[in-house]
Amino acid sequence: MGIIKIVIVALVAAVVSLYLKKYSPETAALASIAGGLIIIFLIADSLFGLVDTVRSFFSEAQMDSALLKIIFKVTAIAYLVEFSAGAVRDLGEASLAEKVTLAGKIAVLVTSFPVIGSLFSMIVKLVNG
Repeated sequence: MGIIKIVIVALVAAVVSLYLKKYSPETAALASIAGGLIIIFLIADSLFGLVDTVRSFFSEAQMDSALLKIIFKVTAIAYLVEFSAGAVRDLGEASLAEKVTLAGKIAVLVTSFPVIGSLFSMIVKLVNG
């Protein structure tokens, strides 16, 4: 089962990072980041399966594929920002991590703006009759 591999990688990375922290905090942080990247690669297959499932839902519902692309972009931005901010925070740079988070929020807003614009247009049409 995939989750067992993920848990094992996380535990090994945590133990290695904890051990290395005594001797080289920079190397410990790199070990932690490497563990996180390995976990992301381990869940990649599940994510691709999920993408295919969501695509089939959208095609069955005859929804615009542009909306699907925006949803995937926003989701990817959110996960990438969360991972990056966590890694930066682990390196002791909490202020920089907050800047990464802020940049991610702005990127999500900019990326989702076409959807927001479409909703606004629909609301205006409904109100004006």
